[in-house]
Amino acid sequence: MQCAPFVDWMPPMRSGKAVTASTEVDGLRLEVESLRVVCDGTTEAIHHVDVVIEPGEYVGIAGPNGSGKSTFGSALLGLCGGVLEVSGAVRYNGFDIYGDGVKERERTALRARHFGYVPKQASFDPDLSVEGNIVRPHLLAGHRLDAGHVKQLAKTFGLSSLLDQPLRSLSSGFQQRVNIVRGLANQPDVALLDEPTEALDPSQKARLIQELRSYARRSASTVIVISHEDTGADRIINFVSGKVLPPAPTQDQATKRWGRK
Repeated sequence: MQCAPFVDWMPPMRSGKAVTASTEVDGLRLEVESLRVVCDGTTEAIHHVDVVIEPGEYVGIAGPNGSGKSTFGSALLGLCGGVLEVSGAVRYNGFDIYGDGVKERERTALRARHFGYVPKQASFDPDLSVEGNIVRPHLLAGHRLDAGHVKQLAKTFGLSSLLDQPLRSLSSGFQQRVNIVRGLANQPDVALLDEPTEALDPSQKARLIQELRSYARRSASTVIVISHEDTGADRIINFVSGKVLPPAPTQDQATKRWGRK
């Protein structure tokens, strides 16, 4: 059961320092320890999950519908505080975003400074240009964007020749690319994408996965993709019924444990 759905979220204007120990970091190490999320007072959506994601990793969060993967993504963004019953820890560089005394404004500050989010369904202004739809939400939020970074993203995701076109002229596949570039435009330390290939045809999916891999290799961002499909991630964390399945053993591990056939 998904009890913490994502919204088309753009971070609000930030004020003051971020909640991490330093306002400038080389990356965020994510440690999830015994995370439990309960909704409706009784329904356990996430059951004592332990996960570590290192800075710069390209990780997939996989599982069938209702497995808890989207609720887990919400928890990573700090969107469960004050809404659901959360226990355990979600730490970025040692800072527990659900720790005692942590206020919602501190989680908001963390998101604004360090996170990028690509929702499953984004809201666009169809009459605004592609570039306008990418940069306008950030400018309204008070973010400073690097024009060179935005142009490089547009090139990576095949939008360079379309930046001046009205969004309404683009196919659904290219509109999804706009959605992704917008979520990555603020050079986040952690980028989380929710079902980025959903509703695309096979050829569009294959190309978009290739583009995501290219971005992950080139950038220093930690990229986390929530999907029930293959996203080409370097590591997959599989959810079933709110729990993380243990990783399959490597060939060497299997050989040591069971011997050669």
